[in-house]
Order: sequence, then structure tokens, then C-alpha cells
Amino acid sequence: MIAVRAGVLLQLWQAAQSLECGTWITNDCLGAKDIRYDKDYPTGFIEQDVRWKKWEGFWAAELTSYGEDGKIVEPAIPDASNPYGFPYKSENYKGYYNNTFVGSRFIFNRYTMHPPPDASWCNALPVDAVSSYSQGGGVCGVNGFSFAEGGYGVTSYEKNGELNMLKGYGKLQEVLGPFRWVDDETLMANVGNPDAMYGAMDVLVWLNEADTVAAGSLSRFFLGDNAGLAGTVTITLNKLTEAQFIQGVKDTYSDLGVLPADQVQGGTFPMETLSLVDGSYPSEEEWCTIDPECSESPYQEPAATLKAGIIAAFITVASVLIIIALIAFFLWRLKQQRHRYRNMFMKRIAENIHLEGHLDCMTEDQLAEEFKRIDTGAKGGDGYLEKEELKEFMQSGKAGKLSNNDFNAMWVALDFDHSGKVDFIEFCTFLSRCGQEYDEVEGLQKGLTRKDKTSHAAGLISRKGHHQQAVEGAV
Repeated sequence: MIAVRAGVLLQLWQAAQSLECGTWITNDCLGAKDIRYDKDYPTGFIEQDVRWKKWEGFWAAELTSYGEDGKIVEPAIPDASNPYGFPYKSENYKGYYNNTFVGSRFIFNRYTMHPPPDASWCNALPVDAVSSYSQGGGVCGVNGFSFAEGGYGVTSYEKNGELNMLKGYGKLQEVLGPFRWVDDETLMANVGNPDAMYGAMDVLVWLNEADTVAAGSLSRFFLGDNAGLAGTVTITLNKLTEAQFIQGVKDTYSDLGVLPADQVQGGTFPMETLSLVDGSYPSEEEWCTIDPECSESPYQEPAATLKAGIIAAFITVASVLIIIALIAFFLWRLKQQRHRYRNMFMKRIAENIHLEGHLDCMTEDQLAEEFKRIDTGAKGGDGYLEKEELKEFMQSGKAGKLSNNDFNAMWVALDFDHSGKVDFIEFCTFLSRCGQEYDEVEGLQKGLTRKDKTSHAAGLISRKGHHQQAVEGAV
């Protein structure tokens, strides 16, 4: 039975491989409860989180940088003691942001424009402070400076609306952390590069109902042995139209005296090229390293499995059918055995009498005479056949030898009431090949004497035999 059930389970498992999850016979799809496994769940930013519409488009920014001492960062000449020195103002400098969401991809390009340092600071310097930056021969205290920065991100396999950075360029090359919405008005990112012992926390808060004004800060940290605050940048943002954005960039270039050679891409705007910096835009192969739209998610729906209840039902039904088949086979075999035992019994009886026609055509007297002939053991004549009496009778004739197992099975077939001995009614019933007669006789003869019972039983069986002979003769 264990082997049969194992076979049923194997067949069910093989059948399940061709099925889909979520049907009446299979378990629910993981994607029904976990969007990460739902292949139909959208991968686009706006579809996953409509709040990203607040951040898309064109923005004008005003920024101020503070050092680790909390003071505004002053212009400085880069040297061995201060490799990050920047000879332009970091107070109230300008930025123009262009944020674009295309399906599962995010592209942000920025112009950052710093005013020239004060002439008094330039006059106190022994060398030209801007010569290493300006590509157009800018003059310290007269010409400002501009540079580009930005990056590219995608949605995540988590499908939770997070923005994950693919790569950055300019000063944002180390922007590696995810961006996520804290609430309906607050966008936050953990960025930086732990390998470079650099980390940052970026927070933006939208300040009006029209979502056109936002403010926030970027706090930078040293990690490792020199852990601590490295500096902070405060920012105020105002949303622009495309025309305002283009005009604002031009006006700021002019106001800050940024020479054409120091303008980003010579003054060419990002909407006219793929990227602010040649070669920074990711190839399709790069995009598809983590873009859920064109790469394989680690969250794959497993193969369909049959429901436990269905498996149990199939096994139960299969087991019941197998049991029924085994019982039917057993009953058929039992019937065949009883038929064989009965034929041997009749052949043994036939050795003592002369029958005309069918073996069932024994008269009442013949039946009674044969019963008495067998009833000859130690308790012979008592009206019952003992097991040993019958065994001696069966083993003594020419009808063939019975094994102990066959004889025991025949005895069980004879002893209808399991009393351990066989009376004349049971004897006649067995020879009739139908146990129904025993029940009929028992019901009809409850008020008769034993002598009348045996006569009635013999007559019933004898009449059945004559009727069967007549039918067979007619056929």
C-alpha cells in the first residue's frame, strides 16, 4: 500500500509540473500575496509609487555648503594640506536639476554654478587660484565656474517603489544608496561609499500643496577611525517649466560670469543630448544588469504544487478504489474457491450414490443419507458434522486430496454460523451454492422441530436442484 501511495504521489507531482499555480487544484501563487513574485506587477516608478511625480521635471536650486565646524565653506586653493580646496564661493550657489522618469529608469542631470570669489580674497593670493579649474582663462574674482553631475537609477526587484542607483557621474559618482519615500512629503536617501569611508544622508521635504517648493539637506560623514560629520549642504528648490529652466541656466551663466568654455557642454542643454557628459550614459547592457524590466528577478514563482487537501483526496480516493478492487478480487477468489471445494465435496458424495443428471438433483433422502454417512465420528449420529469427521470423509475418497489450508477454508464456508460444527441446514446450504437459502430456512423454521427443519431444508435445496436441471435442459 505504501508503494501504491508513493506511485500516486509521483503521478500527481508529475502532473502538477504542467499546471499553473492558483487553480482549484494547485496552491495559490506567491505573487497573489507577495508582489515581488507577481510577474504582472508594474516595474515603472510612477506605477509603483505615484509620489515620484513630485520629483520629476525641472527645478532651480539654491545651495550653501557648511564644513565640519558648521561654518560656511570658504574658497580655498587645493594643495597637499587641503586636496578638496575649491577656489569659488560655496554660499548661495545655484543648481538646475532635470529629473526624468521613463518606466523603470530614472535619469537626473544637474548644472551646478558657483559664484567667483571676492576680489579681496583673490588679491591676497600669491598665485592664480582659478587657473587649474577654468578652461577658458577665467579671472579670479571675476568669472564663476560650472560643472555637471548626475546619475542613473532603476526600480528594484522588491517592487516597493524604491529608487536604486545604477551609476553616477561628476561629484555624484559615489551616490550608491537607494532613495525612498518616508511619507507623502518626505524623500530620503542613504548614499555614499562605505569602501571610501564616506557616507551621506539626503532629505527633501515638499513644503506646499502644489508640490512646487521643497527644501532639505545633504549631510556627509567620515566613516572608520575618523568618523564624524564632514559637512552639510542646505538646499531650497523651486519647480520650473522647461522654458524657465533653459532661460534660468543662461541667465545664471551670465550673472556669474561663467565663460563659454567653462559652461557645461559649451552651453548645450541636456534635452539635446543623451547626457551632460560624453560617455556617462549607461549602455543597454549596463541598464539591464539591475533593471527589473530587462533582467531576471531573483523572485521567481516556483513550480505549481498540488493543494494538500487535493493530494489527500486523490490518495484517499485511490486507496478506496484499490481497496475495493482488492476486496472484489478477494470475493471473486473466495467464490472460485468455494465453487472448487463444493465440486470436490459433491464428487466425494457422488462416489457413494448414483445420480442422474446434475449433481444438484439429489433427493431429500439422498441428502439426508449422505449427511448421516459423514456423521460417523466419535460423536456420530448426533446430527452434527464435526471438523474431524468431515476431514476424514474428504481424505478417504477418490475426489482428490485437500491441503490443510483448503480444507480449513472449506470448513469455514460450511460452518455458516461459526459454531464449530455443521448441522443439516448448513450442509444443504453449502451444497446449494447460495447462502441466501440458509437465511430463508432459519427464518421460516423457527417454530419447527429439528426433524421438521431438516426435512424442510432438504426439500428446499432438492427443489432448487430440480429447477436448475430443468432450466439447463431447456437451454
